[in-house]
Amino acid sequence: MSQKDVLAALVAAAAHDYKHDGVNNAFHINTHSELATLYNDRSVLENMHAAELFRLMKVKKFNIFSILSPEEFTEARKIATSAILGTDMTKHFNHIADFQSRLAAEAEFTRNPDHGPIPENQKVSRERSEPPAYCTSYE
Repeated sequence: MSQKDVLAALVAAAAHDYKHDGVNNAFHINTHSELATLYNDRSVLENMHAAELFRLMKVKKFNIFSILSPEEFTEARKIATSAILGTDMTKHFNHIADFQSRLAAEAEFTRNPDHGPIPENQKVSRERSEPPAYCTSYE
């Protein structure tokens, strides 16, 4: 991951519930709220969180991505938006299933001697890194 990717991921993590209104997507959809209408009943809150983050970044003093080139900004925005939209819990089990499929495919690939080694950028890391010293483990 590049520094831009890490920055985008950290910003997304910090902003993934920005301006949360205390109710869930189902409430918005069932009550036909303005947000549900605006986002066509799809990941209502997640779309709002991402949109509000980038609305806030239109204010120069809050634009943490201002250090990026226009091309890097576009890529960082895509990464952050995708990460925030990925927090929609209705899609959680699909994400897990996709990840498990990737792991299974990698395992099958490595068992077949006819394949060469897996390129480093396509491997799924199973290593567990230690958290920074300032993090508290709740395991």
